[in-house]
Amino acid sequence: MKQFLDDAVNAFICIFGVAVAWALLFKLNMVVFSYFETSKFINWVFIPAGVRLISVLLFGLYGVIGLFFGALVTSYQVGIDSDTAIAVSLISSINPYLAINLAKYCLRVNKLMQGLNAKQLLTISFFAAKFNGLTHNIYFYAYMDRGTVADFMNMFIGDFIGSLIILYAFAFLIKWLRRPIKPEPSRKIANEF
Repeated sequence: MKQFLDDAVNAFICIFGVAVAWALLFKLNMVVFSYFETSKFINWVFIPAGVRLISVLLFGLYGVIGLFFGALVTSYQVGIDSDTAIAVSLISSINPYLAINLAKYCLRVNKLMQGLNAKQLLTISFFAAKFNGLTHNIYFYAYMDRGTVADFMNMFIGDFIGSLIILYAFAFLIKWLRRPIKPEPSRKIANEF
């Protein structure tokens, strides 16, 4: 029973953490990159796209669930109806999972993603941005009469750039955290006798 509770708590922390990370970066993106917004769904730089990748890479299906709830919360903030919010949230959360697993298969990366290099991360980012831009715009075209090739390209570029920004920031953070800590030179205690 204790193991079940520990697992449930860990799952909740992952899901909640991903949802909060998504919401915070979505807000940051609205403030910092509002100039690059082409519609309430499309931005030339969309940094939450990087949260999609990192969340799914680190937490798998828990990341997908967290992304869904994070996207659902932020969907209401931009003033869309509940059906569209659910659809857009599902697309936003499932796409990175599909893209990452397809890329892992094509790149022959092992299940634990060990030895993942920068080129493979770039390829995964490319797949994720392409999946996301394509499926969102198919939905927009089919149900909102809005999706165009130009919208797809804008979303693809925004997701790709946003993913790269977050992935490089995350890589820098990990490198910084792993740096060896240099001990301070020992101070000689002067004999006061």
